[in-house]
Amino acid sequence: MKNGHVKGFSPHINLWLDIKADIEIKIITGEYESGMRIPSITQLSGLYNIGNTTAQKVLEALCEENTIYKRQGVGYFVKPYVRDKLAATHYAVLINRLSDVISYGVSLGYDISKLQDVFTIACNSPKK
Repeated sequence: MKNGHVKGFSPHINLWLDIKADIEIKIITGEYESGMRIPSITQLSGLYNIGNTTAQKVLEALCEENTIYKRQGVGYFVKPYVRDKLAATHYAVLINRLSDVISYGVSLGYDISKLQDVFTIACNSPKK
């Protein structure tokens, strides 16, 4: 994370949503596995340089969405079988975002060949 935002995420979105998405990606990629304890409010505050209130909001949102669960006095844990659900959700978001980008390209008069060029260039560009 740099300058208050998680790498690769939009600065327009609330910071807590960036961090929530980052945790979801860590679950999808297996960094946080099913049943694994994830960072506490205090640990998240330190990891992301945020206040405890923001960290608590992230964890509460993940609990409300049945992504993690809380064991009082022990911590927060990744729910079993949640990885595939998260992967499907993020895949749908990716499709929607790509659809928006394609629509924008079409509105600029780009044909499919030009859009493929744009996609190839974007895929081969150094990551931010």
